[in-house]
Amino acid sequence: MGEQERMLYNARRSELDAQLGIARQQLAQRSQELIEVRARRDQATHGYELTSRELAVTQPLVGSGAVSEVELLRLQRDVSRYKGDRDQAAAQLDRIQAAISEANRKVQEVELNFRGEARNEMADVVAKINSLSEGSTALSDRVKQAALKSPVKGTVKRLLVNTVGASSSRARM
Repeated sequence: MGEQERMLYNARRSELDAQLGIARQQLAQRSQELIEVRARRDQATHGYELTSRELAVTQPLVGSGAVSEVELLRLQRDVSRYKGDRDQAAAQLDRIQAAISEANRKVQEVELNFRGEARNEMADVVAKINSLSEGSTALSDRVKQAALKSPVKGTVKRLLVNTVGASSSRARM
């Protein structure tokens, strides 16, 4: 019986470890995504700042003819693209941080579910043990009441019977 319980415990523990492993792996993936998006945002921010500075320097030169208007349009397009990349990465950061929070809650949920199931099973087993214990006490009382004991050594010549809630016939004695 003890070996079966140990095997059941080991199987459940393995199941818990597998579920936790999956949830933690998802958490690690989300954390890696967060690092990648932060790097993309930083790169886009840096590109935006450099291109904006270049645009600010180039705009006055268009009027004097030192730089063509096509070059100015290219710089404006680059500024717009870098700004869009930066804003998109910033929006993704919020989504990924929410996914990380969800993955953390998933890990906690797996642990809490396992503990809750274990507590429910323990409560069931304790209830069964208590039920069997009460039944055992009742049977023990019946055996004690059925035993005949003489207060002194000797031969019993006459027997008076008191029963609990029932009558006794002479044939039973």
